[in-house]
Amino acid sequence: MPVSQERLDEIAAIADEDIDTSDIPEADEAWFEGAKLVRPPGGEGTGKRNERRFA
Repeated sequence: MPVSQERLDEIAAIADEDIDTSDIPEADEAWFEGAKLVRPPGGEGTGKRNERRFA
């Protein structure tokens, strides 16, 4: 579902302190120990450019 530029602007205008994140659990050490980096297949995309930039 595409998002209009108007809606993106509305979302960007929301202050961080006005976003309710109380239902999102913290990512603790146990979560990171079980996490696995999965790279999507594909060609030269934004991810590849960032991968080189931050390597």
